[in-house]
Amino acid sequence: MFAPAPRTGPARLLAAALLAFACLCWAGNYLLARSMTGHIPPIALSLWRWVAALMILLPITAPELLARRALIRANWRLYALLGATGTAAANAVIYLALNYTGVINAALTNSASPAAMLLVSWLIDRKPARINQLAGVAVSTIGVGVIITAGDIGLVRALAFNPGDFLVLTGVLCWAVYSVMLRRIPRGLSALGFLTLSILFGLPFLVLARLAEIALGTVALQFDLPTLGTILITALFPSIAAYLAWNRAVALADANFAGPFVHLLPAFATILAILFLNERFRPYHGAGLTLILLGILLANGRLGAGRRKDAAP
Repeated sequence: MFAPAPRTGPARLLAAALLAFACLCWAGNYLLARSMTGHIPPIALSLWRWVAALMILLPITAPELLARRALIRANWRLYALLGATGTAAANAVIYLALNYTGVINAALTNSASPAAMLLVSWLIDRKPARINQLAGVAVSTIGVGVIITAGDIGLVRALAFNPGDFLVLTGVLCWAVYSVMLRRIPRGLSALGFLTLSILFGLPFLVLARLAEIALGTVALQFDLPTLGTILITALFPSIAAYLAWNRAVALADANFAGPFVHLLPAFATILAILFLNERFRPYHGAGLTLILLGILLANGRLGAGRRKDAAP
């Protein structure tokens, strides 16, 4: 399932669709989490959404995991790294960072994800970034900035960065490592089996993050109907569906291809907020969305084309 696949035109188009779907799920997650602010502590939501996802997946995948236990033992370090970086740290660290930094700071820092993937891909695989990838990331990053700051450049100048922003950057680097290392997963596990395994390895780190959240004095978690409904929705879509889509897309293409699509998150979040939260569409929304789409097309301008002869393997 996760072995390298030919990066043909149809495969790249499928990867683009899967990446867009994953980002749509995660954008919906942000809006849902925002609507539950003050009711569900963020790390508690992160922990319990993965517990719920595990409860859904484990009855299906337990026989496979038992049958592949020799493969799991032989590669447990890789699975542990992916569980720690992708399932746990990438989200939990950013949630914790919001205790120390503002939303705008966090969003702008998080927009470094595509650049981080290019960097980590070079550090781990020695895969250089192409000029069009660097230019596309730059253009889409500007688009993110336009949306987040409402087109007010003065707001960017007034920002004061703090230690919380470095926590966000840590989460960004964790997601980059996760995305790059995905293509090293050996054959033998299904997509559902791997996701179950990554949850199992990631949960201990989330438990530690939840203990840290409790120590910071957050509100207690109440398992009422809104909480249970939120946990179930986030388990099904941002956790299971989105991760399956992202993992498959990276297998079809690579992390450098996937990186610029992260900038669809604020774009989709903006659209969903306008549709469901009665927010008004402003000119800067249109400008930001246009720049994001242009950046993605520039970075991966050959979505439907075959693999270049001089492209890195």
